[in-house]
Amino acid sequence: MALRDLLFLHGRDDTSLINGSTIDIIESGFIKANDLRRQMNILRSKSLIDGCFTIVKNSSILVGVLPLNKLELQLDKIDRFKFEFSIENDLLVKLSDSKDFGDAKLNSDSVSNTLSRNDLYSKTHSSKLYDDLENSLELGQCSKEEIVIRLMSSLTDFTKIIDHHPLMLEATSPLSLVHMVFSRLGNREICVLDKGLFIGTLHKKFFTDYLKNENKPTS
Repeated sequence: MALRDLLFLHGRDDTSLINGSTIDIIESGFIKANDLRRQMNILRSKSLIDGCFTIVKNSSILVGVLPLNKLELQLDKIDRFKFEFSIENDLLVKLSDSKDFGDAKLNSDSVSNTLSRNDLYSKTHSSKLYDDLENSLELGQCSKEEIVIRLMSSLTDFTKIIDHHPLMLEATSPLSLVHMVFSRLGNREICVLDKGLFIGTLHKKFFTDYLKNENKPTS
């Protein structure tokens, strides 16, 4: 059996583990933070606590993988940001640097229309989220509103937590190679390609369950 065959079984047994863990940015390089958290909770309900989202473009071009542990941490920072600055609207998070998708200007508009200048002045001095800003020393030259906009842009930029070089195997790879990757390299998922095009993600959990079922004695 080759990796392609195992991936077929993976999809046949539980299609949601493949489709539900893949985010296709065919129309936009952005996704709502609340939608992303809902999808994350669905994956975790299927015992994929240490799983990931696979980010693809146009269904077949692999962009990278987004680990759930890093995702949850960043989503928590966004929730804290919204709470501190009294932002009720959902925010868009960026999953791709591609210029084809434009920018998340709606986020800036949302913040500008929500914050009063008095609240802005006090809260920009109390927030502990500024470690996410790369050039925090330059903040003294910025207006208070610009500081908040820059902080929001940094927190919603998820391209920095995406692994753009995940482990990939061709669909024709033997299962012995798959076993070596999971057991010796410690990877939790493998992105499967067919002649360079993405066709699915195999999670270690499914592979382990498959081996257990194969090794069960037949009655």
